[in-house]
Amino acid sequence: MSRRLLLALLVAACHHDAAAPATPGGGGGSSTAPVAAAPKKPVSDLALLPIDSEAVIGVDFAQLQQSELWKQYVVPRIGTIPGLDKFHEVCGFDPLGPLKTITMGLSNLGDKATGRVVLHGYDRKQAMSCFDKNVGNAEKDGSKITIDGEVARVTSSDGQHVAFAFVDDATALVIIGPDAERLDKIQQIAAATDGGLEASAGFKELYGAIDTHQSMWLLVNGNSQAFQKSAPVGLHMKAFFGSMNVTSGLAADVRVRVGSPDEASNFTSMAKAQLDQLKSYFDKLDVVAEAADIHVSAAMTDAQIKQMLAVFGAAAAATGGD
Repeated sequence: MSRRLLLALLVAACHHDAAAPATPGGGGGSSTAPVAAAPKKPVSDLALLPIDSEAVIGVDFAQLQQSELWKQYVVPRIGTIPGLDKFHEVCGFDPLGPLKTITMGLSNLGDKATGRVVLHGYDRKQAMSCFDKNVGNAEKDGSKITIDGEVARVTSSDGQHVAFAFVDDATALVIIGPDAERLDKIQQIAAATDGGLEASAGFKELYGAIDTHQSMWLLVNGNSQAFQKSAPVGLHMKAFFGSMNVTSGLAADVRVRVGSPDEASNFTSMAKAQLDQLKSYFDKLDVVAEAADIHVSAAMTDAQIKQMLAVFGAAAAATGGD
């Protein structure tokens, strides 16, 4: 999704005028009703994500922002992100400030990605009260914005579709791809009537092995294009999953599930010799074969991370890289 399309989406998402008539959206459903009736109990993020997601990623944004790595390497660059200043100027709040957690389920990685993103932390009333006068400005790049009650839909000039809605007072849902075209489909997704990823037994088995309370976690299945280049090195990857904590230094625990225990054992034996050369940069760096999983555990202090970044930076400069 382009930066300009994202900005247009934010503009549209924050547009709200209860007295104004809704723009006809087509595709069925009431154009003036909220995206979904208030659920009797909170809907889980997984229930809102597509059951066929290739990659599922979670970020504890509030935790991430407390890390020294974030403060030193990310905060100085936030001001250069296009669109953030305009958002703050018009809406009166920092779009990154309230954000607590992000969970996304995506497919078609490497191409025009499709999927859904769940955002926790935005206040529904605050978000829907701003940007009334800026929808027209957001359409100057050729995007088309449709407001249906509390659902915003954006179609970019190249035909990409994105929709934004609130599931409850502090949970926003972004839908990317064809599902974002129709209001009735958006409402169905927000109601989580199909169970989403929670209905996938295969996903839940792998998800149960991930510590999802860490700063970041992910699970990528073997159907992803990201795995297509692994076979030539002797790996038939079925899944990549694990978590990372960056609250103090870095600690990672990841697994690669491959075709067989023999494949995991053979690759682990080869990898150990290579990893031994890097151990001086780590407090901990272990790789073991566990059944058909290649299990990697790593830990670094802030000082070791800075040392490694300096080495890579020097190497990139020596070769003319950025």
